Amino acid sequence: MVGQITENFSKLPASQMLDLLISQAIDNRASYIHIEPGDVEVLVRYRINGSLVEIDRFTKNRFDSLLERVKTLANLEIRVRNVPQDGKFKISNDKDTYTLRVSIIPTIGGEKVSINLLNSSRSAPSLKELGYWGYGLAAIESALNKNKGLILLVGPRDSGKSLSLLSMLSNINHPDRKVATIEDPVEYLIKGANQLQVNHKTNLTFSSGLKALVKHDNDVIMVSEIRDSETASLVFH
Repeated sequence: MVGQITENFSKLPASQMLDLLISQAIDNRASYIHIEPGDVEVLVRYRINGSLVEIDRFTKNRFDSLLERVKTLANLEIRVRNVPQDGKFKISNDKDTYTLRVSIIPTIGGEKVSINLLNSSRSAPSLKELGYWGYGLAAIESALNKNKGLILLVGPRDSGKSLSLLSMLSNINHPDRKVATIEDPVEYLIKGANQLQVNHKTNLTFSSGLKALVKHDNDVIMVSEIRDSETASLVFH
């Protein structure tokens, strides 16, 4: 049940605080954990089914130790406080393995932490499992069975676009088709597909990755996001 994690949450060691935040997020199927420092308190919220839910507040004097724990696990610079940082780490429980993508940005109240939780051990669910049915499901399946064309999926953040795209891709991923993707991040591994992970440090962007993919004789290409005019132009051409 979402709510205050525990009455003594802020009294726990930093490692246990973070472990509890992550385990509760997984139990509630949250896609993000937001740890947001203010003038006096630190607000903790989860993103669940597209909605932000407040789960706890704790005094700011416990924030630095929790922040240091997050940075250590994500292999980030602990003493760097005035520039954004990105990193990731993995955890496992009895059932699954999760990739936690960490983004930290400096704000007036302090460094805000955003943790994106990705279940990296599960296969993409089917369209029916995602709730598609009736005319909508039939229209999608009809489009997927065409030899040529473009399917463009739009919607607000955290509305299920990526899962829907991956489910569609799994639906048409057969040994006689060459399938490729460019994603940020790669959320699910698709057997037999060539999946590219965006990496700005090496200049592997959506547009540069897409330019490379069109030279590799692919039958199907999935672009997880269209963020700029160059990528949009490449997609439509």
